Amino acid sequence: MLLQTNKKQILNADDLYNYYLYEIKNYLTYIDLYKEHLFCIGLDRNHYVLYCNLASIGHESGVSANVKDLIRYAATYNAKYVVMIHNHPFNSEPSEPDIEITRKWGRAMMGVGIKLNEHIVVKDDGYTSIVSIIKERKANEV
Repeated sequence: MLLQTNKKQILNADDLYNYYLYEIKNYLTYIDLYKEHLFCIGLDRNHYVLYCNLASIGHESGVSANVKDLIRYAATYNAKYVVMIHNHPFNSEPSEPDIEITRKWGRAMMGVGIKLNEHIVVKDDGYTSIVSIIKERKANEV
């Protein structure tokens, strides 16, 4: 567990990226920056941060987490929404496995009444929203 605060509100991907820049990134100076790190952040019904958890540390080109653990944290803190962040140390765009696991996590969380609002991939020059990619693909299917 990294942080537990209810003073920050996250309403969109930009808010989530700013949360990463000002609340999380400072912690990364103490750990291996050449590995991917997955952070899971639980939000209350008004989108205020309940907790920020370092859910997993992966390797230089991947990270994974057990969805049961992600749900367990959210349930423990009574989170209504979850947002996720992971970094790409070599500045690549989200991969197909990133997109697919986000879909799976979202479906699993929805099954227990928790909504996955956002998942961003952070790079040196900004971020990419995986949720936006999924929504865009869905819109193009119709």
